[in-house]
Amino acid sequence: MKKCFKGSTSDEGTLLKVQMDPAGIYLATSCSDKSICIFDYESGECVATLFGHSEIVTGMRFSQDCRHLITISGDSCVFLWRLDSQMTNSMRKRLAERKRTAGVTTTAKAPTKEHLIRYLH
Repeated sequence: MKKCFKGSTSDEGTLLKVQMDPAGIYLATSCSDKSICIFDYESGECVATLFGHSEIVTGMRFSQDCRHLITISGDSCVFLWRLDSQMTNSMRKRLAERKRTAGVTTTAKAPTKEHLIRYLH
């Protein structure tokens, strides 16, 4: 299946990075206008736009517990963005369904500092 995402809500941002959440529901993008957009993968709708970095975002990951988006940028700052509880619940529900279907049981842990560094480099 081929999907096309603009990446930024403005016409000025060029798509730089893309990251899918662990459940495959949301897609985060970083753009040259220093914005981060989170899209509903199925509908293509931008459900959140994040601003805060003073330089372009060079790396991003969703946390395994589905509660945060972790970003790092050329400004040497690491941001831990708290996701909307509805987004978190949707991701967790999909992951639970997958585990039930696959017959696998695991528990997600919140990322440690070492995990964050490994994720982003």
